Amino acid sequence: FLSEVNTFLPAGQQRHFKLKNRSIFDLKTLWQIYRFLRQEKFDLVYTHLFLTNLIVRVLAVLAGVKTIVSFEHSTYFNKNRWQIMVDRILKHFTQAVVVSTETVADFTRKQQNLSVEQIVVIPNPLSVPTPESVNVDNLRQEFGIRPDLITLITIGRFSSEKGHSLLIEAIKQLTEARAQFLILGHGPLEKSLRQKVVDLKLEER
Repeated sequence: FLSEVNTFLPAGQQRHFKLKNRSIFDLKTLWQIYRFLRQEKFDLVYTHLFLTNLIVRVLAVLAGVKTIVSFEHSTYFNKNRWQIMVDRILKHFTQAVVVSTETVADFTRKQQNLSVEQIVVIPNPLSVPTPESVNVDNLRQEFGIRPDLITLITIGRFSSEKGHSLLIEAIKQLTEARAQFLILGHGPLEKSLRQKVVDLKLEER
C-alpha cells in the first residue's frame, strides 16, 4: 500500500505503520514513524510510491538516516506540479532513485532533474517455472488456448500508460491473422478493457 512502512526484519519482527486514509496529516502515525527511525538508527531507508516517498523521505532526513533510496514504478505523466517540485527538492537528500526499465529511467531523470549517477536501473525479477512443473495441456484448457493458433501474451497492470486499449484496437485490425491473445493483469481499467473487448466482438480471440 502507498501508506505502509515496514522494516527488513525476520518474520514476526516486522513493524507496520499505516497512515489513516493515506493522509499526510495523520500526525500520530508520523510521530511514530519518526521516533522509530530515530530509535533504530537505520543506515538506509528504501521507499516506494509517491506518498511514502514524500513522507518517509522527509522523516528519514529529520531522523538523520544516512542513505535514502526511493523507487519509481512507472512513467508518471499525471503527477501534479507540486508533486514534481517535491521530488526535485527531495532529490538533494536522496542517494539513489531506483527504476525497473531504461524508459522509466529516462523519463524520471528528466521529470525530477536527476543526475545520471542518481538513477539506478534494476529490472523486475521474473520467476520462471521449471518445464517439469508445468502441465501445458492443463494451461491450454484453463485459458482456452487453441494449439492451432499463434498465441501472443501480454502481462501488466491495467492502466493507461500500459497501452492495453491500443492493443485491443490493433487486434481488431488483424482480421486475417491466425492468432489469439492472452491479456493478463489487474488494475483500474480492467472493467473498461473487458467492455471494449465485448464492444469490438473480440471475445473469441
